[in-house]
Amino acid sequence: MNCYCPFSKRSMVPSKTETSEKKKITIKDFLTYRHGMDCNDENPNTAGHEQKMMMSSDWVKFTLDLPMIEEPGVKSSYCTGCAQTLGRMVEVVTRTPLVDYTDKNLFSLMGITNYKIDLNPTPRVFRHLTKCILGQETYSNWQ
Repeated sequence: MNCYCPFSKRSMVPSKTETSEKKKITIKDFLTYRHGMDCNDENPNTAGHEQKMMMSSDWVKFTLDLPMIEEPGVKSSYCTGCAQTLGRMVEVVTRTPLVDYTDKNLFSLMGITNYKIDLNPTPRVFRHLTKCILGQETYSNWQ
């Protein structure tokens, strides 16, 4: 399933840097951080480093505008913008704010009642959520 979604929370217009390479990015590529974009939160010299993204007013647009540096699906590099973009995709597809959707379809199903969703979450939280989604760990592993 292709996940390329050239829109941002505010503008809902195509990215100015839309390329055929970006259209190859899949949901799995975003979930596994094999996006191929110039973004690595462990390397502050990358165009999409988390600190640079946080200075932007629209994190999803910032992420979708990043240049590609390799084929998607090949090399993994953690990029907070991927998680932000996936969250926005959930909002667009479900027409529900992410906080409400995750409450109903994730946390309540797991019996979690005492939680807080930070809309500017730390990379650690997204790493754990991604591993839960991929079945690599359970919530009880990181309580």
